[in-house]
Amino acid sequence: MKESESSIKPAARGESIMPVHGTFNFKCGPGVSCFTSCCGDVTIILTPYDILRLKNRLDISSEDFIDQYTLPLTKSDQGLPVFVLKMGEDADKRCPFVSSDKGCAVYSERPWACRMFPMDTRDGEEGEEEYFVAADPKKCRGLEENNPVTVDEWEKGQGLDIYKDIEFMFNEITSAQRIWGDHKLEGKVQNMVLLACYNTERFRKFVFESNFLKLFDLSPEEIDLLNRDDLELLKLGFRWLQFGLLGKSTLPIREEVIKAKEKELGITLPKDDGLWKNPQVPPAKK
Repeated sequence: MKESESSIKPAARGESIMPVHGTFNFKCGPGVSCFTSCCGDVTIILTPYDILRLKNRLDISSEDFIDQYTLPLTKSDQGLPVFVLKMGEDADKRCPFVSSDKGCAVYSERPWACRMFPMDTRDGEEGEEEYFVAADPKKCRGLEENNPVTVDEWEKGQGLDIYKDIEFMFNEITSAQRIWGDHKLEGKVQNMVLLACYNTERFRKFVFESNFLKLFDLSPEEIDLLNRDDLELLKLGFRWLQFGLLGKSTLPIREEVIKAKEKELGITLPKDDGLWKNPQVPPAKK
């Protein structure tokens, strides 16, 4: 597993950048002297998938989790909603789920940032994904452990594969927001994002009790899955936002709805129009 020194290169911005097969040393646990010291006074941004997993682990609603365990990172009148994990009010500002002796109480559902530590990623100067060690080697004793692991092995071992697939869908929405610039968003747009990304219970009610299923042509199998699978519901929320905010053909509209609109407007839409297209989305998991 030993990696040649040439696989790790210094970056212009300070860190040592490595490829996905680059090797680093790291091991954390109760036997490491700094165990859990990195779990306090830190900003952990929670993705929609993070919040979904944590609220389900705690068996509380999305609204209760956000009220009890998060703080908004953006002002209420601008920007896409972003939430960070609320740290304790003690001197160490410790994560509410971590104790110094037992470690993380929600370890199996820990957020993406915690899974990725001590590594981090960013877009490189040429658009490629860069990996680098984000932990401070003067404080993180886990980096001194004789436990070589590649970036690829670390990601797989931390269960990050599924995160990448889900975050790709969400990042398409947030990337579009960066293109829009710093303009304040209408309350309607903010509410759509809050509903689809951060409130499982209300979004499911919206899907099943509004005209949603009369407008969009979902199969009986998809509908059944959405009624019992929170992750599939979150993915639907991303598709709905891409459809409504970005104008992408991510949801199929019922044929009778299109024909009624054609009759109303006195036009005939070409079959290659986005409204007629069957969206290319991954098949629902059984």
